Amino acid sequence: EVADDVVAYKVGDMVTSVANTACGECPTCHEGAPQNCQRRQLLGRGKNSVLSSEVILDQSDLLLAPSGLSAQEVTLLEVAYIGDCGFHRAQKLGLKNDHKVLILGAGPIGLFTALSFKERGFQPLLVEKVPQRIELGKSLGLEVQAFAQVMLDSKYLEAYDVVLDCTGNNGGPGAIQVAPLFTKKEGAVVIVGKYLNSSFPEERFMKRAIRVTWVANHTREAFMESLEFWKGRISLYASKVIKTFPPEAINNAFDEAQERKVMKCMILFS
Repeated sequence: EVADDVVAYKVGDMVTSVANTACGECPTCHEGAPQNCQRRQLLGRGKNSVLSSEVILDQSDLLLAPSGLSAQEVTLLEVAYIGDCGFHRAQKLGLKNDHKVLILGAGPIGLFTALSFKERGFQPLLVEKVPQRIELGKSLGLEVQAFAQVMLDSKYLEAYDVVLDCTGNNGGPGAIQVAPLFTKKEGAVVIVGKYLNSSFPEERFMKRAIRVTWVANHTREAFMESLEFWKGRISLYASKVIKTFPPEAINNAFDEAQERKVMKCMILFS
């Protein structure tokens, strides 16, 4: 459904979201500028839980999906956008065409961060500890190494101009403690993964003058640019990353997602 004052969308449109939602309560929202809300939340947290029968979003948080894409491909566009955010944050820290790039974590975000660099002419090294994810990364044309291998081989240590941490600590300690080990002196680290109550190893960054930044503040304008970049590329990856389930198999989808048997589980309604 759409509200009476919505003219940009109609019932039946396939849309995607920047994954951040306006609070609807701060002065900026009340002034009619929800896109500038200073208390934006990730979609799925707080009042906008997406495990609900109804989700209400402001039209400023939506974008029309590019035409000609399947539902599976559209679901990956936001993941690819976060990968692009990692790439652009690295650019702000001085990324150059000849820089060596290492990416920690080959979950969906890590994969698309690596693909974001690869599609722009880089040859990033993706590091992961789960064998199935290592094999999937290789099947997508990426260079992937096991975490234990890069920790034990000195050739990987202090060897990279830019390191991106795509792990976060929702399912473990994350890689924020070890990211500086792979970074050159005066290199850069981009934190892409989400950390809750993490302990930031300030001394490890400070002693070697490593610059660090975080991926945050996802904007509608940047997402629109990312959609243009990926709409002709996303079909190359969707079938290998997503497994679909009918609504009656929703419990199986949750089980496989929790066990990390597949990268992305999708409930597909006809």
